[in-house]
Amino acid sequence: MMPDNPSQQTATGVTSGARDSRHTERRSVARYPFVATAEVTESGSEIKLWARASELSLKGCRIDTGRPFLAGARIHLQLLRGNGAFKTQAKVIYSLEGIGMGIVFLTPTPDQQAVLEGWLLELVTSTTELPGSNLK
Repeated sequence: MMPDNPSQQTATGVTSGARDSRHTERRSVARYPFVATAEVTESGSEIKLWARASELSLKGCRIDTGRPFLAGARIHLQLLRGNGAFKTQAKVIYSLEGIGMGIVFLTPTPDQQAVLEGWLLELVTSTTELPGSNLK
């Protein structure tokens, strides 16, 4: 929802102090708090950046970086966590300058999908209680 007074908007279009829920409402799967090193390479230009992944789901992740790629950019993503790595082609769904970007995974191979599902299983089972679930 946009504020009645446009002067209350920040450069990203979000009211100061408000959480941007536009992207949360579109999610079809849950995201979990997650920390991993992210190597993000823009397809075509081969511009590479190193950043931090802070959320993970079966369909995508959030990358924290002050200089995100533009929404719509095709990327090669590699997430590094412990001794494991997840690699896939992906696309930037949203980009917030100075904050980060939302990523959707496009073509994980079956072996990479298995890595992703293993990480998510760890995240789900390490959560003490999931709302609406019997998992502990």
